[in-house]
Amino acid sequence: MADNPVRAYGPAQPGTTNATLYTVPGATEFIMRHIRIVNTTGSAATITLAVAGSSDTAANHILSALSIPKNAAYDWTGFLVLEASETIQGKQGTSSALTVTISGVQVTP
Repeated sequence: MADNPVRAYGPAQPGTTNATLYTVPGATEFIMRHIRIVNTTGSAATITLAVAGSSDTAANHILSALSIPKNAAYDWTGFLVLEASETIQGKQGTSSALTVTISGVQVTP
């Protein structure tokens, strides 16, 4: 079994409509360990992230319309396992306001 640290997404700016940010490769698990969100604008902005389904579906949310203050950063740390072919979906409320980076560990047999 191999464990490989990876940056699954970013740093990049998700759009304002639901989109896939990362798909777990086949025969692999992904353990999400860290999400960093930076707001470089002068106004608060929101982010919604989901696993295993659309960010438009509340049941899938890991962050739901989370408001990031102006010129601030937010860090999520945890341990969330995604199986092969599951996705991380996301969108922000204000175009070009937030930069997102998602990292974790890919586990392959």
